[in-house]
Amino acid sequence: MILIDGLNLFYRSYYALAGFGKVKREVTPGLLIHRVVSEVLVNQANGDVLFVHEYSGKRSFRADIYDQYKANRQHQDISFNDYRDDIVQLLNGFGVSTICHKGVEADDIIASYAIQTKDCIILSSDKDFKQLLRSGVAIFNPQKKTLITKSEFIKEYGFKPRYFVDYLALTGDKVDNIPGVTGIGHVMAVNLLKEYGDLKSIYANIDAIKGATRDKLLNSKDDAFMSYQLAKLKTNIKLDIVPQARDERKVSEICDKYMLVALRQQFNQPKGLF
Repeated sequence: MILIDGLNLFYRSYYALAGFGKVKREVTPGLLIHRVVSEVLVNQANGDVLFVHEYSGKRSFRADIYDQYKANRQHQDISFNDYRDDIVQLLNGFGVSTICHKGVEADDIIASYAIQTKDCIILSSDKDFKQLLRSGVAIFNPQKKTLITKSEFIKEYGFKPRYFVDYLALTGDKVDNIPGVTGIGHVMAVNLLKEYGDLKSIYANIDAIKGATRDKLLNSKDDAFMSYQLAKLKTNIKLDIVPQARDERKVSEICDKYMLVALRQQFNQPKGLF
């Protein structure tokens, strides 16, 4: 199964079309929907696809733990909510299953599928998924065009993927506004995890850690364990995946709405021919 991180794909598609910085190109709804759906259908040619999304803007349990969680994210000029229903209907019409749960982040649904089935490729540029890597679970980064496996991860970091959440608890994550330990970067976090194993063991052996590193760890202890809670993906979400039969009416309705002539013509073509 190919698990597509829907929001990741949506915003990657938007900024690929609009550009970054002060000068941005206009992106019409039809152009954006065409790009998102086309990428999903290209992947459908390689196997079963599940488009995982969420109700953008809904408060998650992580925001209850830390009210600044993802507070740095600003998509002021675009919202997935405005496109969600049409994208989902169009994908369902092409026979692609979709899944979301109100109040649950798409990351947690993807994590639950990966751990419960142990047979998938996650299509996303989100580094948080590295904690899920194991036999049968890999990540394809569509921006870098790279496949990340458990063995590749271990070569890069020197510890097992399940401890990546401990790594994020130490370094923090600017993308999700997770604080981590102030002053602890990649190199020090890797060294600490190689030496002590995980976050709890690091603090259990705090007296053996000397100098500025010890001070940094002690000063940010509460943030470290809070960051662990924020970075840890849930894997116990109930998965209600509904198979979708191809439905020309659903496809025609959305394609006519946005004048997606080329996409409409693809309905009767073999999978993957675009």
